[in-house]
Amino acid sequence: MGINYQIANIIAYFLSVLFAYVTNKLWVFNSHTTTWKAFWLEMASFFIFRAASWIFDQGTMTIGISLMHQNPMWTKVLATVIVIVLNYFFSKFIIFRKKEKFKR
Repeated sequence: MGINYQIANIIAYFLSVLFAYVTNKLWVFNSHTTTWKAFWLEMASFFIFRAASWIFDQGTMTIGISLMHQNPMWTKVLATVIVIVLNYFFSKFIIFRKKEKFKR
């Protein structure tokens, strides 16, 4: 498309996280926000936690490959497995957690 690869990668990452948010919200965790404020807070927290897991992934790759001289493929596999687990826990227990309603 004639776009700098770094800009293209940022756009691709943003779109993939947006797609992940929609699919997780609607089909995985069946989340229903009742106000625009709740919607934007939920989406922002999703993006923030995905950014945190991306930083963890990058850190794992840097430490594993550059500092510990491990096999790049196995380092990426390990990092990916950990990131998948982290993303699930972030989503289930923080971002899309079910709010308990007060019973009277």
